[in-house]
Amino acid sequence: MYFLFKKNKLFQESIKLRPVEEFININLYRPLAFLVLLILLKLKINTKPEIIVVFHTFLIILASFLILFENNFINFVVFFLINLKIVLDNLDGQYSRIKKMESELGRYLDTIMDFFGNFTLFLSIGIKYNNLILAILAFFLFTVILSYDFNLEYLYRNIRNEQFRPNIKDNPNFMLNFLKGMYDFFLKPQDDSIKYIENKAFQFFFSLIKKYKLKSYINDLELENKLKEIFWHKNYLHITANMGLSTQLFILSLMILFNLEFYFFYFIFFEFLFLILVFFIRILIIFFYGLLIKN
Repeated sequence: MYFLFKKNKLFQESIKLRPVEEFININLYRPLAFLVLLILLKLKINTKPEIIVVFHTFLIILASFLILFENNFINFVVFFLINLKIVLDNLDGQYSRIKKMESELGRYLDTIMDFFGNFTLFLSIGIKYNNLILAILAFFLFTVILSYDFNLEYLYRNIRNEQFRPNIKDNPNFMLNFLKGMYDFFLKPQDDSIKYIENKAFQFFFSLIKKYKLKSYINDLELENKLKEIFWHKNYLHITANMGLSTQLFILSLMILFNLEFYFFYFIFFEFLFLILVFFIRILIIFFYGLLIKN
């Protein structure tokens, strides 16, 4: 559906442009969210983006509750609720950008509500199949995968001196401080760990390249910048972007339709192992490129 709105100025203003777009999001869910946005604008319905966030969180919690029941019709209802949640999850951002209502509070609220909404999904599946340990482990890896998507894009933009996102600051208040505290406790350690591992891995192998270089080089600073561009290349964002939340929930909703939701846990394990494989491939690429590059 993206082609329908590709040249629409309002649509382009409503979306948060990324270096690489999540395929199913840009081609399905964002256009659907834009249609809802047009209806809201046409009917002159004013709301707060935070209300949309709370509502789509309610939908995912309701879907989580319904997962516990063994019924094909209920499975279809859950499928519908999850996909409606994805549409509204895109709508809150698109609405806030068009209405000039972007806020720091909204960002933290969306992040934290997604975290707890997703947790209820995994918890319900774990309860349904009597395997809470596997559910919690899968949820942890799920959050790591989503965090990797976020932070790899950050690192990609950072070394190219691109702005990661608009710098929006709210006046301090209780709710903002509370949500920040929740983020700092549940999610910031993951973000910091991923950035740390990525940067330390690069620096370690860059030091080895300088030590064991086989060819004459451009100066070390130019070499380092070149290898950073390769290590945090746009091609890798095609992988992580398409492991984003919309794609994950869409796949889970399909599995629920066919009573296969328990296997989503194994799908998450496979994705995590695939990310590890890609990480080591990236290291090998810069290592051998760095050893062999000539002036």
